Amino acid sequence: MRSDTRHQPGVPLRRPSETPRRRASRHSRGAARSSTSSRSHSGGGRSWFGRKYGWVADSIRALEVVTPQGEHRRVTEESDAELFWALRGGGGHAAVVTLVELQLHEAAQFDGGRIMWSGEHMIAVVDAFDSLTSDAPDGLTIWLEILNFPGAPTFVALDVAYLGANTELRELLRLDALPAPLRDGVRDMPLADIATIADEPTDPSPGITQVELLRTLDTDVREILASASPPPATIVQVRPLGGAFAAPSNTPLGALTEPYLISLFSSRRGADAAAAIQESHARLVAQLPVTGRKVPTFPPGRRQPRQRLRR
Repeated sequence: MRSDTRHQPGVPLRRPSETPRRRASRHSRGAARSSTSSRSHSGGGRSWFGRKYGWVADSIRALEVVTPQGEHRRVTEESDAELFWALRGGGGHAAVVTLVELQLHEAAQFDGGRIMWSGEHMIAVVDAFDSLTSDAPDGLTIWLEILNFPGAPTFVALDVAYLGANTELRELLRLDALPAPLRDGVRDMPLADIATIADEPTDPSPGITQVELLRTLDTDVREILASASPPPATIVQVRPLGGAFAAPSNTPLGALTEPYLISLFSSRRGADAAAAIQESHARLVAQLPVTGRKVPTFPPGRRQPRQRLRR
């Protein structure tokens, strides 16, 4: 029996496990605690479970909308295939979405958390990340985080989410060769706490983000990431793709064939900070084998039109 859940635009996707029957189930949601249904679904949606289930848009079963003509409609693949296709990842311009109906996926067990080391172990952790993600099962997601907060030393972390038991996860991680971490927060956790893994802030703060798709994470790229000085960004994050992301998708998004995504985020302080941040990000990106395509769930800036999605 298929289970669905319904979301109104602007509602935070914070408790995927709370369904009418209180079943252990999940919908695909992102890392940020402030992610909302309309923002996630109109852009396609990348979640912790994307390597297993694909874009969030792939799990949409119906939408309730108001058309430009003021008509209230329920849109499904059967009722209007073209509009249904456009609304799932096309950017939300075809109609005003008032409700989204999503398919839920069974979640028997879930484990996740952050494992953190001091920056002196950067090269070892980056190499371990490459090794782990090269053959990770689709139910295991690992994100590399290089953290350079003002006034603090550099840290490097692995953010982990696994659809399975903790004992299985520990066997998959194969971290015995690494130095003892400063913190190991991987544990059994309720799905409602999944947004705590990446420790995303809930309050608005000024900052600049640049996201690129990588062709490879070979030795040269890993050395660039591990040795970048001065730090190019407050947070450098690398996410593995592949799995269901690389499969055909009956949405405007299509297949995401690049193996990795890199995101640079820097806090903005002061009126003159923006230019310096953009220059710092650009210096790092210029050294990396990026494809130039943009991921729709990380909207490009004014100088990077959406047409670049298909370049």
